[in-house]
Amino acid sequence: MKSLMMILPIAAFALAAVAQEAAKPAETPRAPLTAEQKAELRRVRRERRLAESGGIVERDVQGKSALIVNAQSEVPMSCLDEAAASIRGLVLVKVETATGDPSKKHRPTDGHPVVVTVVNDPASDATILVAPEQNWATLNVSLLLRDKPSPEVLASRMHKELWRATAMAMGAANSMTQPCLLRQINTLRELDHTKNMLPSPQPINNMIEVADKLGIVRIHRATYRRACQEGWAPAPTNDVQKAIWDQVRQMPAKPIKIEFDPAKGK
Repeated sequence: MKSLMMILPIAAFALAAVAQEAAKPAETPRAPLTAEQKAELRRVRRERRLAESGGIVERDVQGKSALIVNAQSEVPMSCLDEAAASIRGLVLVKVETATGDPSKKHRPTDGHPVVVTVVNDPASDATILVAPEQNWATLNVSLLLRDKPSPEVLASRMHKELWRATAMAMGAANSMTQPCLLRQINTLRELDHTKNMLPSPQPINNMIEVADKLGIVRIHRATYRRACQEGWAPAPTNDVQKAIWDQVRQMPAKPIKIEFDPAKGK
């Protein structure tokens, strides 16, 4: 009888737990993430890690660089600057922009062994002219403007064509890799339908090889924390960088004391 009295409360408790569990609404299974959602999740996580490390900084280096010369006024300079930053960020070599005289020919010099000139020449039927053996190219925006594209379409065209012109001037000819920005493109329609905004790895390696041969300086990038540890970080520009700056540069609570030993001479 005593055993039965002990079993009854346990059984009642178990029945109540089962009933409570059954009363819960069924959980809707999560839909699997799409490729775009996964990419966005990776991007957010990467940006969070970078923010915690103070972001990416670039070491100021002096030396030879590739040069993109703006010798026209129809396309804003910001398009050239954006493309130059993209090339510099991926190839990791110094790329600069400048404004040039439209009436002059701009060719490589000792300080700028690679030169890409952006012009507006309605009389020409070529978009890109390149002399790979001399490391210069000319990008004619006239054909890119012919159908009066929107600012967004024009910016996309300029980004792609500046990448292509610079790559060709630096030893990266047409690529057989598909898809690749350096593949054969014959019309504006093909250019606009090219979703890739960057070349494939092999042309980029060719660009790096030519840049090294011409003496164009490499770009050194690192997180702000790493730059502080290596001793070349610029002054902090936000609270996260300042905290990292103070943490890396502060003296330890109990610094090691090294005393000179006359017997050892050190």
